Amino acid sequence: MFDAQSRLDSIFHGVNDEANPAEIPITQETPQRWLNAEKDDPQLARRRWKFTEKWRVDQGVNRILEIPHVNYEKIKPVFQNYYYSVDREGRCPLYIESPALLDIENLKKAGLTIDDFIFHYIWITEYIWTEYFEGNEESKTLLLMDLEDVSLSTVRGKSMDIIKKMMKIFGTHYPERTEKAFICNGPWWFNSVYSVVKLILNKNTVAKFNVFSSNKSKSLAEALKKHIDEDKIPLKYGGSCEGSMLDAPVEKKMRAFAKSVVKKCGLEMAPCEWTPPGYEGYADEASESVA
Repeated sequence: MFDAQSRLDSIFHGVNDEANPAEIPITQETPQRWLNAEKDDPQLARRRWKFTEKWRVDQGVNRILEIPHVNYEKIKPVFQNYYYSVDREGRCPLYIESPALLDIENLKKAGLTIDDFIFHYIWITEYIWTEYFEGNEESKTLLLMDLEDVSLSTVRGKSMDIIKKMMKIFGTHYPERTEKAFICNGPWWFNSVYSVVKLILNKNTVAKFNVFSSNKSKSLAEALKKHIDEDKIPLKYGGSCEGSMLDAPVEKKMRAFAKSVVKKCGLEMAPCEWTPPGYEGYADEASESVA
């Protein structure tokens, strides 16, 4: 029997949340997202929520956006994932993730550490929910995961360990934040792995996943267009929006926010001294170099 304690152990890697709870008044109701995450056990939902609230205090997450993220532009070439646009309802961001573009060895080339990477991941996650969507509990991600060039070595390598850690942070501390997940360009072995994963996941989670053979699939474009206007979907995925993903509206607003905090603290962004082959960079930087 998979009881509540076993569930907690699997989520928190054995951390005893009873010894590390947040001090929340009994009269304060458990947020609905947490109740949705543990529909069959409201007490477990509350314990999970209290654990996360303590984590947020201990790790300084509640104030992370006040910290000058001087490495924001420096880490972008290493972590090429993007909050691209927003759905028609103005509630769900389109988040494009390309695991093959994350090579953890590139952190060293860029003069960064794994801690820098984790900080960046939490920072952009907090930005999108607490700043961009102003704490709207109804906001959820439309995840577009592009598996192009993902190999077995990628899955077994150090980069995948970091990706798993990111997923663990998101799943543990940001429950019920995924509206739909669109997966494309899976390698030849992906379907076999996915068929096994589906047996492990609950039905509600599986229902959120949509798998497509290619980014050029008409069915992928149609699925995205059910939520997002065509001119807010990248050309690569069946939309009509051209240009660098770095210069997408949501990304530009996020970058401007990061720069404003850095400036407010009397600092400057760290220069981006290393980029991988084919990295386009920001449009304003390209125009400056031409000038």
